Amino acid sequence: MKYLARVGEHTYSVDVVNDTTLRINGRTYGVNMQTVDGEQVYSFLLDEHSYELFVIRTESGYDVLVAGERHEVTVEDEYTQRLHTLTGKTRGPKSDAQIKAPMPGLVVAVRASEGESVKSGQGLVILEAMKMENELRAPWNGTVKQVKVSAGQKVEQGQLLLVIAAE
Repeated sequence: MKYLARVGEHTYSVDVVNDTTLRINGRTYGVNMQTVDGEQVYSFLLDEHSYELFVIRTESGYDVLVAGERHEVTVEDEYTQRLHTLTGKTRGPKSDAQIKAPMPGLVVAVRASEGESVKSGQGLVILEAMKMENELRAPWNGTVKQVKVSAGQKVEQGQLLLVIAAE
């Protein structure tokens, strides 16, 4: 099965060859992924490189924390891609972006204020969780509509931190 994966502003063609092989943008990789803790923490082996992933399902795709960095990932299968091509519809901001805590933690800093214009990828909130600081970034250009937290505040997984109105 073929997929189109978007990670931030980068797009990758992913072909699942079999249970242990992926072809990403034409290059073949050996893979192995195992659940480590419940449903959200995975050990991921890509060729000879090992990664620990913290994965949370969101409304638009997935939030993936790896090596202390948060990545917003969307995935479409080849049939959905064709449908979007035929109908002229593309994925993009259709509504406000709700930035939520990917895991319980402590807000270290809030780097955006209400009414401020932000660019895709701009750092918005720094959240300390699992003894690591994770920077949550804007998924697209927009204006900060609401800020729901402040530095020093403890938050729970899924708690709304701020809202960005799409441009």
